[in-house]
Amino acid sequence: MLSDEDKPRLKEVIDMMVWAEIPDEEKNLELNLKVLKHMIHGPCGDPSQRYPCTGDDGKCSKDFPKDFCEETNANVNGYPMYQRRNFGKKYIVRGKEVDNRWVVPYSSYLIMKYD
Repeated sequence: MLSDEDKPRLKEVIDMMVWAEIPDEEKNLELNLKVLKHMIHGPCGDPSQRYPCTGDDGKCSKDFPKDFCEETNANVNGYPMYQRRNFGKKYIVRGKEVDNRWVVPYSSYLIMKYD
């Protein structure tokens, strides 16, 4: 992992390294499919089901779904709040409707290299 002094602090640098949006299938179908396959959290939230990320209160311990966010904020409680724009697009993953709020942050370089 990165030492504290090597962690990116500028939103422009963070946006080059880490994404938290489903790529447009018309621009990059292969990455779109990999993100939908590997980088969608849950989806949890069905009160009739138990999920590893939900506690007794039924809430996701990872705070999914995240809020939409028009641009990356570099430091929110010590962590970046990643850009998750609302394009109005929804996908069906594991039988649930998902959008950018359900994307686990990822490196496009790493997901393309190691899938």
